[in-house]
Amino acid sequence: LTTPDPVMVAGAREVRENAVALCKADIEAADFVALDFEFSGLFLDGEGGRGSKQLSLGEYFAKCVKSIPEFLPLQLGICCAHQRPADSVWELRAHQFNLWPQSRRLFVSDFKSMQFLRSHGFDFNTFFETGYAYSRLPPQAHEAEKKPRSRGVPPATQLVQALRD
Repeated sequence: LTTPDPVMVAGAREVRENAVALCKADIEAADFVALDFEFSGLFLDGEGGRGSKQLSLGEYFAKCVKSIPEFLPLQLGICCAHQRPADSVWELRAHQFNLWPQSRRLFVSDFKSMQFLRSHGFDFNTFFETGYAYSRLPPQAHEAEKKPRSRGVPPATQLVQALRD
């Protein structure tokens, strides 16, 4: 085994920190923000919304709420949209972050979902090499309560907290 070059490790850390800072700045300047999560699967029964009966929007949402906690979020996509006042042109800034749970976690994986991700350019090697740690956010603080500081909070969690703020 070889020891990683400390200069390269420090450089990679700086690139990652800059990516998070740039994304947070784009979130703060955005008129609206769109999120896209890629998961290791979507539905525990493997059918999705394609069962024998057509699901209502409420039933589909309830099925998602039940299934998603069992799967691992692999990637967070964030698109920040800002309309320039001078010419009313929309400026879009996209960011992608591969996600790793901060603590060890066993999870469910749907082979068809993994095939779908791979066929649409998801690079699992890059995922394993460059993940951003995340943890679940605490319940939303009331205005009177002190907001948690970002020191010691995983980078991906900081991004989601910026969206809440």
